[in-house]
Amino acid sequence: MSTTLNHSGPEPEWVLAEKYEQLTGVTPMAIHNRRRAGIWRDGQHCAVVMRRLYVNVKEADQWIRNQLS
Repeated sequence: MSTTLNHSGPEPEWVLAEKYEQLTGVTPMAIHNRRRAGIWRDGQHCAVVMRRLYVNVKEADQWIRNQLS
């Protein structure tokens, strides 16, 4: 009997920076630069947990929408 995983659950809110790069093309270095410049805030747009950089996809998308207006 073969089973297929069908991921139909909600999308994760936080993803590793490398996954965010795959999704958007924004590199981890660009994310770090936005953090250093104060453009993206830790805990809102991004976070470092156990030395791994994460991005909040929903907040990053909202930031992009705000740049368009």
